[in-house]
Amino acid sequence: MRLWALLAALLYLYTLASWADESADPRRISFQLTPFTKTLTQQSVSQTFQDSIGMLWFVTQEGLNRYNGNELENFRYSAADIESLSSDTVTRIAQDAEGTLWISTLGGGLNRYDAISNKFTAIYSDPDDKNSPLSNDIHALFSDKEGNIWLGYENGLSVFEPPTGSFRHYTSDKVGTDYLGTVNDFAQSQDGTIWVATLGSGLLKIDPKSLQATPMILAGDHFYGLISENISKVIVDSNNNIWVASRD
Repeated sequence: MRLWALLAALLYLYTLASWADESADPRRISFQLTPFTKTLTQQSVSQTFQDSIGMLWFVTQEGLNRYNGNELENFRYSAADIESLSSDTVTRIAQDAEGTLWISTLGGGLNRYDAISNKFTAIYSDPDDKNSPLSNDIHALFSDKEGNIWLGYENGLSVFEPPTGSFRHYTSDKVGTDYLGTVNDFAQSQDGTIWVATLGSGLLKIDPKSLQATPMILAGDHFYGLISENISKVIVDSNNNIWVASRD
């Protein structure tokens, strides 16, 4: 009995020592492939998103996937089903203030996911309807704290209000540039300002009250300003600092 107690104590101490040793070195983190990896619609995951009820969503280069903690469900485009994803080329997923999920695609416009029916409704670009996306090729998607959905395209962006179905569009002529480039990312600072990362026009600042868009200046010969016109990512940290990543 004493021997078993001694062995148990030694094992416990060894476990604590091992844990302490690993925690002392932050580089020693164990990564493992999830059991459902091989059942994803495609192996290149571009976004992982958790919705308000805890579901995990995985955006891949060929379709969308949802994991409920036990099972993985695949979503793909089907020509035989008008309520399937409108395109397999999914770019982003976001959730609005009402809990509705929105999915952007290349070629298939904007998709609204209905959690009750487990189906999708597509909103396509219509040049004769101002309350539709500017393009069916949507590169970026973002939900702001007011519940608006921001969409980024090649040479343009839009803000969409889900409750009313209205769109407000921004093109290069409205922003005051010759060419906006590809809108890659969005972020929002504490005062409601929207920051837009573009490949071609640097960083745009959209005032929350006037909704006017202003390009940020390049550094040039000055010590302030952007170092590049090609911004791939923008985030706002907990101290309200704006961080940008460039491709130059």
